[in-house]
Amino acid sequence: MYGYVTPDKPYLRFKDFSLFRAFYCGTCKRTGKLYGQCARMITNYDVTFLETLIFSYLGMRPQFDYKGCVLNTFKKKHSVVADETFDRLVAFNAILSYHNLEDDVVDGEGLKKLLPKDLLRKAYRRAKRALPAVEEIVRKRYKELRRLEEARTDSADRAADPFGKMMRECVREILGEKSGTGIEEFAYHLGKFIYLIDAIDDLDKDFKKKHYNPYLFAYGDYKECGDRAAFLAGHRAEIEGGIHATINRCIEFYNGLNLTEARELLDNVVYRGLRRKAQMVLDGEKNASKEKI
Repeated sequence: MYGYVTPDKPYLRFKDFSLFRAFYCGTCKRTGKLYGQCARMITNYDVTFLETLIFSYLGMRPQFDYKGCVLNTFKKKHSVVADETFDRLVAFNAILSYHNLEDDVVDGEGLKKLLPKDLLRKAYRRAKRALPAVEEIVRKRYKELRRLEEARTDSADRAADPFGKMMRECVREILGEKSGTGIEEFAYHLGKFIYLIDAIDDLDKDFKKKHYNPYLFAYGDYKECGDRAAFLAGHRAEIEGGIHATINRCIEFYNGLNLTEARELLDNVVYRGLRRKAQMVLDGEKNASKEKI
């Protein structure tokens, strides 16, 4: 995933911040345990949020460890103890991260993404054995995404559809009979949000490297605008309207979920965090996806 699904930290209570960090640390520790230390690099906030959401959706109360961190063995941290569902989400993240790197290599990113892709290959193969159906979904939807990119579709909404479908179908597969329309549709629109906000974040890079970006093809005047800021200023209302419509759909389906644990943390991410991150990207803040929480 990408790192765009984060809390709005100034409005986050300390207990909720600690819980989010515990899920993040639990993801990192379990990834290292199952897939090797190199695979820890794929730990991200998006999967941390998804784990927190699914724990709450299933009515599970997280259990915690209090141990040293691999980066500082003398500094103990709380981390959520993994269970079967947690392991499935960690495997899903490994599969998705590998295919995302593979897609970057196909786009011509070269050694910058080829090396981490090779480092993740062993983890990907293990995750594929653990969740073959999820791997097939991710592979299928990335192929569909590439076909749309090759066709140079000028609809951002259409370009985002395969990523949304992938998120919906993977959540359905991970949850099995415990899944439902509400959480699947939330996952679909969250996937679209991630794709769209990433496309906006990459506008300048994609233009310079001649990579596909739905917004570049939708308007076609990036060169005339001169830079990203001018391009976004000229098309701000329409682009921002599409992003906020997607966030509103996330909120609509989120409101229908029966959540138990971590409700205040999840509310912060969905009601405040998504709009905050969208604003950061639309305002041109650098490295919005790499922000530390």
